[in-house]
Amino acid sequence: MYINRIIYGITALLLVACTHPYEPDVANTWNVNVELSFTDPEFWPENQQIRVGLFTEESSRNPMVSKAINQPESNEPFQISISDVEEGDYTAQVYITENGIYKVSLSALNHLSIYSDTMEKTDAIQLITFNRVQKQVLNNCVVCHGSSAGDIAADLNLTQGYSYENLVGITSYKRPEMVRVYAGSAEFSYLIHVLNEDINFNHAASSSASDEDIQLVMEWIEEGALDN
Repeated sequence: MYINRIIYGITALLLVACTHPYEPDVANTWNVNVELSFTDPEFWPENQQIRVGLFTEESSRNPMVSKAINQPESNEPFQISISDVEEGDYTAQVYITENGIYKVSLSALNHLSIYSDTMEKTDAIQLITFNRVQKQVLNNCVVCHGSSAGDIAADLNLTQGYSYENLVGITSYKRPEMVRVYAGSAEFSYLIHVLNEDINFNHAASSSASDEDIQLVMEWIEEGALDN
């Protein structure tokens, strides 16, 4: 009789449990609104995509959430809203991708602790800067032009902090009748001829630079090759 009572008690508990199905914890999500503006939207890339995304400390190139930005019609501020953001700590970035691959950050925004709906504002973002040229294009050249492992090819150091003074107004190593970067004229800049494969020697940059990369360098030169 005692055993039967135990069995009946267990059965009753199971029946009660079945009437209250398991509900997993669901993380709170919030909306993050980012106010953006671009000083030179006429230079919007054609084949690359500009996005705004939220990154964690563990991932600097794969955002937890992101959203594409359409080319604005003017340099006036506008808002991008990212919905369903899980609570946590993030860094917001406006960045460029090409064929879905992260290329370079245009603007790293403030550290964000998301525990409610949030509004974040940026300073006006410039699309054509030497900083972007360095990170998007020249940093790919430092294996030969700046590697600590050996000589610097053509005596041209393209590492950050040295590249600008080694490019703008400097006579070309292989074509002394030209300068590496002629401020205001991509046509007379030897660097563009290297990237466009208009010269008679093999050069790694000619194959590694995309059309959008070359266009960026050309526009930077045409805009005056500023150290910005």
